[in-house]
Amino acid sequence: MSDTTALCRRAAMTAALNGHQSRFLVALATSKSTKPALVQRFLRAFHMLLRIDSHEAWPKSIIERIDAHQGLLRSAKYMENLIESQPFRAIAEDLEGFIRENRILAYHCTKEAETGFFLRNGLRILNRTQHQAEFLNRYGYLFSPAELQHMHQEWETYFAGAQDNGRNGSLWFCLAPNQVVSDGTERLFRCFGGEAIYMPLTHHAAITSKLEAIGSPVVVEVSIDPNQLHTFCELTFALKALSILHRKRNSDAYFHSQEGYLTCNVSPHEIVRVIPKEAFFSAHAEWWSS
Repeated sequence: MSDTTALCRRAAMTAALNGHQSRFLVALATSKSTKPALVQRFLRAFHMLLRIDSHEAWPKSIIERIDAHQGLLRSAKYMENLIESQPFRAIAEDLEGFIRENRILAYHCTKEAETGFFLRNGLRILNRTQHQAEFLNRYGYLFSPAELQHMHQEWETYFAGAQDNGRNGSLWFCLAPNQVVSDGTERLFRCFGGEAIYMPLTHHAAITSKLEAIGSPVVVEVSIDPNQLHTFCELTFALKALSILHRKRNSDAYFHSQEGYLTCNVSPHEIVRVIPKEAFFSAHAEWWSS
């Protein structure tokens, strides 16, 4: 992909994020400075970018079918129970199909070594031993010989077997802002290097304090093909999206929590933006303050 195409794609993703995708596409197509070939190539490569926590881009027919059953939404607490039978089973299947025809915004919680790193380099799946070696090559000077020995021992012990198999070769994402601002992401924002670095070291105060001092906590927003994301239940995207809409219609409704992982790297042009943690939390205050 050329630099020009990549820039257009990122601009369109940002426009979609702010609800202005259609206006962006019109401007791109009608601009006298845009080559027709670029427009066609761009339109072929780009799909609508959906936010799982927003129903504004859903087909009108799906919204109308949901609105026709407000009584069920008010009386039920769990969307996963509702979609086991009609009419919500058919609604969920149609919504899942619509989502899978497009791209979704997903959220990676981490710390960034320096501003702009992820926009330049993208995100990569975990190779634990390589990741740990690179971490020590860059930051090993911060730790004493005894601390380094302890780190090696803890990594070797902790990541033997299932703990290693569950992380290697994958790249994990939250599917909506309410998951990002939950307590489960706190360590990802606090300690540099991700779970492959800090997970077996949290009991060591001196090492943990040094990991906390490296980098800045950020949320990396990524445009993902939902068909490439590995998840853990049937109708994953529809269930997550419908549970959020359910909560908006019924304050007692339960949020269905869902994560997913890729087994391929994320290129820089697939990153929509990188947001400081505090700015992200402030922009999505309705999730953590409710």
